[in-house]
Amino acid sequence: RVYGGSTWEAYEFTDPVDVGFYRNTYDIRILDAEGEDITDNYEIEKEYGELKIRQGYLLLSSGSASKEYDGQELSNSECKIVEGSVADKHKLTMRAVGTIQEVGFSRNTIQAVIVDENGMDVTELYDITYNMGLLTITPRRLTVQTLDITRPYYSRPVDGDWTIVGGSL
Repeated sequence: RVYGGSTWEAYEFTDPVDVGFYRNTYDIRILDAEGEDITDNYEIEKEYGELKIRQGYLLLSSGSASKEYDGQELSNSECKIVEGSVADKHKLTMRAVGTIQEVGFSRNTIQAVIVDENGMDVTELYDITYNMGLLTITPRRLTVQTLDITRPYYSRPVDGDWTIVGGSL
């Protein structure tokens, strides 16, 4: 970069080899118009940011499941890595946490955390895509039949006037 005939350049950057978080260090050199180093003529204050070396892409998938309504909760704990991998010193903990209890459908959501060898959460070092399974509860089928009944005029139906002939509660 050129300022009033002088230029500056950064060099000796942080050069990590492993996935992780690093202090993003550098050094500065200032050169005059003839290319001579005049850095000693400046008091340079450096501020360092954070350098993140990312592992890459992970595709995580959770299982699907379906059933007929029975009043009980439906879940599927199946969860796996479909593509990609974690770094050697990292550990992935994941679980499918989706549930459904009534008729309908719901995504089988995934909770995933990746930690390094010191237990530090490094999940943000990964580009994670979630392929969530589908949990589905379908209506329970019942066949209800009215019975042949004889009753007096103006009387109302009673509980015994019909019965379930197909399916169950």
